[in-house]
Amino acid sequence: MKQKQTTVMIVLLAIAMITVPIASAGVTAFNVAPTTTTCDTNSSYTVQVNTTGFESLNITIPAGYTAVVPEGVYTVNITWINTTTGLGGQNNTEMITLSGGGTYVSGFISTNTTWTLTGSPYIVIGDVIVEEGVELTINPDVIVKFDSGKSLIIDGILNARGNAANKIVFTSNATTPASGDWGTIKFRDSSVDSACIIDWAIVEYGSTGITCEDSSQIGSPRIENTVIKHNNIGVKITTTHPPHIAGPLIKNSAISNNSGNAVYIDAGAVNITGTTIQDNDGWGIKTSGAINAIYIIDSAIQNCSAGGVYGEYITLTGCTIAENGGNGVSGWVDVIISKSIIKSNIGHGVHHWGSHGLINIIQILIQNNTGTGIDCGSATQVFIEYSVITDNGQSGISNDGGAVHYNNIHYNNIRNNTIYNFKNGGSSDVNATYNWWGTINTTLIDQHIYDYYDDYNLGKVTYVPFLTEPVTPENQPPNASFTFSPSHPVTG
Repeated sequence: MKQKQTTVMIVLLAIAMITVPIASAGVTAFNVAPTTTTCDTNSSYTVQVNTTGFESLNITIPAGYTAVVPEGVYTVNITWINTTTGLGGQNNTEMITLSGGGTYVSGFISTNTTWTLTGSPYIVIGDVIVEEGVELTINPDVIVKFDSGKSLIIDGILNARGNAANKIVFTSNATTPASGDWGTIKFRDSSVDSACIIDWAIVEYGSTGITCEDSSQIGSPRIENTVIKHNNIGVKITTTHPPHIAGPLIKNSAISNNSGNAVYIDAGAVNITGTTIQDNDGWGIKTSGAINAIYIIDSAIQNCSAGGVYGEYITLTGCTIAENGGNGVSGWVDVIISKSIIKSNIGHGVHHWGSHGLINIIQILIQNNTGTGIDCGSATQVFIEYSVITDNGQSGISNDGGAVHYNNIHYNNIRNNTIYNFKNGGSSDVNATYNWWGTINTTLIDQHIYDYYDDYNLGKVTYVPFLTEPVTPENQPPNASFTFSPSHPVTG
């Protein structure tokens, strides 16, 4: 299944193109691609190899077949003959140097296997499948190159651990690599997720960099200290069990410059911590309509073209969601956010668009979003405390329909939003007492609240008693000390 090889191209004066991969173990494959009508797929080729330091070899190779030759410095003389027409020819003598430089791999791995630096680069010329009960270990500094459309499929265990100085690289084998060149690294249902890890690696130019299917454990497989870039999709997660809990862990990593979504979830969950997701052409994190959950801690999602986070159950702690091309956070069941910054997004800061569910926000800064700071939609429970909601392009907080119950909107600084500081578009009254509205002038406060007194079909916004000064600094979000772009130990 494996051959350590180097590829050398020889163009034979309009007769044929011959690709010569040579193995350090003395095995090579000559793949002949005829380029004229006389030198066609019916031809056979006699290859005379005159070696330096080796005995001369004469090898007859039918078109597309393989032969063996030691590595070294060679004078290669190739003649060919069409076995159907009897026509043939001979090229000029070529002097080439052939040396070991890689290991070609494809097919099933049935016993525990290690890919070493000595064998690197490993060139995946056909799908590689790690069988159930088998472990593939990839050592630091190893490069794995994939031919077009080829994938690494894990039914057993993948243990790919580089280090800070010697990352493992999964990349394209194309001369000019581009997103989508190869397939994916896929953890399937039978893989032992708790034992699978990709650590200190770079995953680039795949159709989907990493695919996690049917995970049944929280935080597995693990993706740590890894750069995932220039793929169509960075990470795809499907059908975890249970779908709102189990799923992979992405830790201390960077997912950037992918042509679609950085992370896409189809019926599953993801746990992300200490990770930067930026400069992707789709969403930072996007889910399908199936049951899914997103848990993010101490991470940044910024400058993603479609938006920051889109999902069903969303929990963010200590995050920055900024400068995305759509809503910062968009959810339709439960949206829980604490100690975070959501700013400068082209859309709403937080958008709840489901017909039920919860919004629970504490100690966050929501600022300079072009839409509403917090659009509660038709959420049935809303809790917003100890937050700063300011300078947003539409309203600070809005409720655009339905009946909001059990709400608790207190101890916030809600001020300087362009249209309204609070817009109640629903039929229920809202308890918004004990907030700072940027002034103690009730006439000015009323001018920036839209409710029953503007449209008697709506509920009232009760804001008295209100705070007479801003919420004290110790209760404000950590915007003074929070790092906007978290520093992470991975680059690539």
